[in-house]
Amino acid sequence: MSEEKTITIPVTLDKSTFRRFAAFDTFRRQRRWRLPTGFMLIMLAFATFLFFQTDKAQSGLLGGVMAGIGAGLPLIYIVSFFLTLRDNEKKHRLPRRVYTLTLTDKEVTIRSDVNQGETLTLPWDKLYMAYQAKGAVYLYVLPGRAFLLPNGQADVPDGELWDFLCDKLPPDKCRRLQKG
Repeated sequence: MSEEKTITIPVTLDKSTFRRFAAFDTFRRQRRWRLPTGFMLIMLAFATFLFFQTDKAQSGLLGGVMAGIGAGLPLIYIVSFFLTLRDNEKKHRLPRRVYTLTLTDKEVTIRSDVNQGETLTLPWDKLYMAYQAKGAVYLYVLPGRAFLLPNGQADVPDGELWDFLCDKLPPDKCRRLQKG
């Protein structure tokens, strides 16, 4: 009988890992860039149409206003995203130790270092997805809830951690975001 494998990861979350994750989750996984981009393209199309209406009075002015709004609102969306991200970094007082994950052959146990005593244990088949990104692995327990596993913090090498995750999760639930 073989011995059960256990990997322990005491996670100290820093600002850059948190920023990369937030940008990935918002713009790549949830694809929240599509609505502002679509809005901008529609407004710029209307503005272009108005610029070519030379026979109408003030069509150029109206086209300029629509182009300004079309480019301005998506820009405001992106700026507000990064300002909120900065506020969240301050609110969570990063960098600091946030949680400890223990991965075994049967389950994943997450112990909060922020809220002492909070523990969550899940069998492998209940996990949603794992992504290997630059500098970290994002382990989603639900579509809206992920745990960040920064490189170099596990008690095994990063490649071994990723291989262990991919062995425990179905192949369609392990995705690499980086080449190599």
